[in-house]
Amino acid sequence: MAARAGCSAALAAACGYAGDLTLVDDDWMNRTHGIRCDGGPLVAAAHDEGAIGALSLKPYCAAKQTIAAIDAFRNLLNREYRPRDIVALRVYVPPAYAEMIGPRDAAASRLARITSAAYQLALAAYRPAELENVAPPQLR
Repeated sequence: MAARAGCSAALAAACGYAGDLTLVDDDWMNRTHGIRCDGGPLVAAAHDEGAIGALSLKPYCAAKQTIAAIDAFRNLLNREYRPRDIVALRVYVPPAYAEMIGPRDAAASRLARITSAAYQLALAAYRPAELENVAPPQLR
Protein backbone atom coordinates (compact mmCIF):
# COMPACT_ATOMS: atom_id res chain seq x y z
CA MET A 1 0.00 0.00 0.00
CA ALA A 2 2.83 2.39 0.81
CA ALA A 3 4.47 1.78 -2.57
CA ARG A 4 1.14 2.27 -4.31
CA ALA A 5 0.49 5.53 -2.46
CA GLY A 6 4.03 6.71 -3.26
CA CYS A 7 3.58 5.95 -6.95
CA SER A 8 0.24 7.74 -6.97
CA ALA A 9 1.83 10.77 -5.32
CA ALA A 10 4.71 10.77 -7.81
CA LEU A 11 2.31 10.57 -10.77
CA ALA A 12 0.19 13.39 -9.31
CA ALA A 13 3.30 15.53 -8.78
CA ALA A 14 4.37 14.89 -12.37
CA CYS A 15 0.99 16.29 -13.46
CA GLY A 16 1.54 19.44 -11.41
CA TYR A 17 -0.33 18.59 -8.20
CA ALA A 18 1.47 20.23 -5.29
CA GLY A 19 -0.72 19.72 -2.21
CA ASP A 20 -0.73 21.94 0.84
CA LEU A 21 2.84 23.08 1.45
CA THR A 22 1.91 24.52 4.86
CA LEU A 23 0.33 21.33 6.22
CA VAL A 24 2.87 20.78 9.00
CA ASP A 25 3.45 24.46 9.75
CA ASP A 26 0.82 24.72 12.48
CA ASP A 27 -1.20 22.37 14.70
CA TRP A 28 -3.47 20.96 11.97
CA MET A 29 -2.30 17.36 12.56
CA ASN A 30 -3.00 17.71 16.29
CA ARG A 31 -6.40 19.34 15.79
CA THR A 32 -7.63 16.90 13.15
CA HIS A 33 -5.92 13.64 14.09
CA GLY A 34 -4.63 14.13 17.63
CA ILE A 35 -1.06 13.69 16.44
CA ARG A 36 1.60 16.12 17.52
CA CYS A 37 3.80 16.63 14.48
CA ASP A 38 7.22 18.23 14.52
CA GLY A 39 7.69 19.15 10.87
CA GLY A 40 11.33 20.12 11.39
CA PRO A 41 12.85 16.72 10.51
CA LEU A 42 10.59 16.45 7.46
CA VAL A 43 11.62 19.75 5.94
CA ALA A 44 15.25 19.62 7.09
CA ALA A 45 16.16 17.94 3.79
CA ALA A 46 15.65 21.28 2.10
CA HIS A 47 18.41 22.72 4.28
CA ASP A 48 20.68 19.71 4.81
CA GLU A 49 20.38 15.93 4.89
CA GLY A 50 17.49 15.63 7.36
CA ALA A 51 15.25 12.57 7.64
CA ILE A 52 14.79 12.18 3.89
CA GLY A 53 18.53 12.06 3.22
CA ALA A 54 18.98 9.40 5.88
CA LEU A 55 16.71 6.93 4.10
CA SER A 56 18.34 3.85 2.67
CA LEU A 57 16.99 3.23 -0.81
CA LYS A 58 17.70 0.24 -3.02
CA PRO A 59 18.56 0.95 -6.67
CA TYR A 60 17.14 -2.42 -7.78
CA CYS A 61 14.20 -4.59 -6.85
CA ALA A 62 16.41 -7.16 -5.16
CA ALA A 63 17.29 -8.32 -1.66
CA LYS A 64 19.45 -5.66 -0.05
CA GLN A 65 22.12 -8.30 0.59
CA THR A 66 22.60 -8.69 -3.19
CA ILE A 67 22.96 -4.99 -4.08
CA ALA A 68 26.76 -4.76 -3.65
CA ALA A 69 27.28 -7.86 -5.79
CA ILE A 70 24.99 -6.52 -8.52
CA ASP A 71 26.79 -3.16 -8.56
CA ALA A 72 30.23 -4.77 -8.63
CA PHE A 73 29.19 -7.12 -11.43
CA ARG A 74 27.67 -4.29 -13.47
CA ASN A 75 30.90 -2.31 -13.07
CA LEU A 76 32.88 -5.27 -14.43
CA LEU A 77 30.48 -5.62 -17.35
CA ASN A 78 30.70 -1.91 -18.13
CA ARG A 79 34.49 -1.88 -18.09
CA GLU A 80 36.06 -4.97 -19.52
CA TYR A 81 33.95 -8.12 -19.66
CA ARG A 82 31.07 -9.42 -21.71
CA PRO A 83 28.58 -11.86 -20.15
CA ARG A 84 29.59 -14.69 -22.49
CA ASP A 85 33.25 -14.35 -21.38
CA ILE A 86 32.44 -15.15 -17.74
CA VAL A 87 32.77 -18.78 -16.70
CA ALA A 88 32.03 -18.45 -12.98
CA LEU A 89 31.17 -15.80 -10.44
CA ARG A 90 31.32 -16.02 -6.64
CA VAL A 91 29.46 -13.78 -4.27
CA TYR A 92 30.74 -13.60 -0.70
CA VAL A 93 28.39 -12.47 2.05
CA PRO A 94 28.25 -13.06 5.79
CA PRO A 95 27.06 -16.61 6.56
CA ALA A 96 23.77 -15.30 7.94
CA TYR A 97 22.89 -14.01 4.45
CA ALA A 98 24.29 -16.84 2.35
CA GLU A 99 21.26 -19.07 2.78
CA MET A 100 18.89 -16.20 2.11
CA ILE A 101 20.38 -15.16 -1.24
CA GLY A 102 21.85 -18.55 -2.21
CA PRO A 103 20.41 -21.16 -4.55
CA ARG A 104 16.76 -20.51 -5.31
CA ASP A 105 14.24 -21.85 -7.79
CA ALA A 106 13.61 -18.49 -9.45
CA ALA A 107 10.58 -19.98 -11.22
CA ALA A 108 8.91 -20.57 -7.85
CA SER A 109 7.84 -17.01 -7.06
CA ARG A 110 8.51 -13.31 -7.25
CA LEU A 111 10.13 -13.48 -3.79
CA ALA A 112 12.46 -16.25 -4.95
CA ARG A 113 13.55 -14.09 -7.89
CA ILE A 114 14.12 -11.02 -5.69
CA THR A 115 16.20 -12.95 -3.15
CA SER A 116 18.24 -15.01 -5.62
CA ALA A 117 21.71 -13.54 -6.14
CA ALA A 118 22.20 -15.80 -9.17
CA TYR A 119 18.97 -14.62 -10.77
CA GLN A 120 19.75 -10.97 -10.08
CA LEU A 121 23.25 -11.30 -11.56
CA ALA A 122 21.82 -13.00 -14.64
CA LEU A 123 19.47 -10.04 -15.06
CA ALA A 124 22.42 -7.66 -14.69
CA ALA A 125 24.23 -9.52 -17.47
CA TYR A 126 21.47 -10.19 -19.95
CA ARG A 127 18.49 -7.97 -19.09
CA PRO A 128 19.76 -5.04 -17.01
CA ALA A 129 16.58 -3.00 -17.49
CA GLU A 130 14.67 -5.73 -15.62
CA LEU A 131 16.64 -5.00 -12.43
CA GLU A 132 14.25 -2.12 -11.76
CA ASN A 133 11.14 -4.21 -12.39
CA VAL A 134 9.20 -4.71 -9.14
CA ALA A 135 7.74 -7.91 -10.59
CA PRO A 136 10.80 -9.55 -12.14
CA PRO A 137 9.85 -11.90 -14.97
CA GLN A 138 10.17 -15.65 -14.76
CA LEU A 139 13.04 -16.28 -17.18
CA ARG A 140 14.80 -19.47 -18.14
